[in-house]
Amino acid sequence: MPKAINAGLITCNGVLIQKTDTRRSGNSTSLADMKVIFNLLIVGAQLAINSKGMDWANWSGEENRFLHERLYSAYQSMNPPVYHITMSEKESQEHRLIFDKDAFPTPSNEVEDQPLKSKLKLINSKIEEHSTRSHSYPPTLMFSINELREFILKFQSAGSSSRKSSRVVSEAMNDLVLPESAATWKTVYEKRLGIDFEKAREWFLKLWEKRSPNKRHLDHLAPEKLVRFLLCYIFFVDMILTTIPKVEPTEVVADRIQSFRAAVSCFEELVQQTLEREWFLSDDVQRTGHMFKFLSKWMASDETYSSSPLIKNSEIVKQWKQYFNFLFSNSIDNLTKRTGRKLRQPGSSYVRGT
Repeated sequence: MPKAINAGLITCNGVLIQKTDTRRSGNSTSLADMKVIFNLLIVGAQLAINSKGMDWANWSGEENRFLHERLYSAYQSMNPPVYHITMSEKESQEHRLIFDKDAFPTPSNEVEDQPLKSKLKLINSKIEEHSTRSHSYPPTLMFSINELREFILKFQSAGSSSRKSSRVVSEAMNDLVLPESAATWKTVYEKRLGIDFEKAREWFLKLWEKRSPNKRHLDHLAPEKLVRFLLCYIFFVDMILTTIPKVEPTEVVADRIQSFRAAVSCFEELVQQTLEREWFLSDDVQRTGHMFKFLSKWMASDETYSSSPLIKNSEIVKQWKQYFNFLFSNSIDNLTKRTGRKLRQPGSSYVRGT
């Protein structure tokens, strides 16, 4: 096994870097190497078990599962922290996204656009299908990786709406960052992931001041715009992890907080590069395009997603961009209203803010 690794080591690309020295360390080991070691441990343990039979030394299927979980947990603990955007070490179960039928418009009563209606019906059928197979309650939208190709073909065959996808999703993103909606989702991600949006805003301000030393020409709204962009990004990451959950080869569901942390690490890396293109903060359509560049960076760096039909040449495939836009723009309104009601229930720690 490699030597113990200091907690302050990572980049989005999986290259381990010392926090106090941005040069590559000669003793560092990439996350890809860690993954190989982890898989070799699993294979070696299973070969030993199989060679003696499952009853060897009272070895049970439950103990086999326990081994998987412990080894997987050890591998996950090697994942590093983010540097500037504060996050928790664990994800709370509070206020998790639920993409049930109530999250979407009712196809028969509220929708006149035929392609839109067909796609909503397809979503409903997938919710029912997953519920029947998994016996989950409430019934929710969820895919396994091996279902993706078949689903996206059906989704594309439903046709295109008369409204341009990028325009629809940019309007939905604007709705998400309205003061009351933004307060709702900031509270959710502060409570569930421990994200400190105020500290993120302070870091964005430092970045912006460094980029624009002449304060007379400084866009004082830029840090808040970046906070809103981060909020939308986190929601998209949450949406993807919730509806297309990652499952490792060991059949142990991945620890979501590590995926969130990897996504935020990618965000930190890219936002510093993207600030050179100031217009991405003000142009809605361009902002949507940048959202998928950020998401692509994260998903392409993830072994499970990068080897799936979602990613090609380190980019999210066009058809899946359209699907994620559809899913977001047709669920965010109902999800915001429902989540806001829950946060305002007696006993909630929700505080109205901006």
